[in-house]
Amino acid sequence: MPRTAPIQKPLTALAEPNRTRWNPDGEKKRLSTAADFVELRQAETRRKKLVFLAALKASLGVVGAAAKLSQVHRNTIQDWRKADSTFRSEFEEIRERSLDFVESQLFKAIERGDMMAITFHLRTKGRQRG
Repeated sequence: MPRTAPIQKPLTALAEPNRTRWNPDGEKKRLSTAADFVELRQAETRRKKLVFLAALKASLGVVGAAAKLSQVHRNTIQDWRKADSTFRSEFEEIRERSLDFVESQLFKAIERGDMMAITFHLRTKGRQRG
């Protein structure tokens, strides 16, 4: 049985990136300048931030779970928090809501007479009383 040579792409095809992308308006756009590529990259970053924030809400403020769910590295999240004040404020707002939810659940457990919840609350919030 004769061997056939594998089909190879020309090197220029490998070096030449696909220069057609969908723009935010849903239209196909030919990327021709460096500014077009920068704009595309920024749009992708904005989308990734929104996906991460949605995952953070879904995970009740647990960053590791949200990072895994949104497939964003934790270091990237830290970079976004340092560089983008809007992202940072939305991130903190989600974390605060998560903490509010957990505190409300703790108080419900205390109202039910859960001794572990009562002890936890006294050891953390009531420790200055002695």
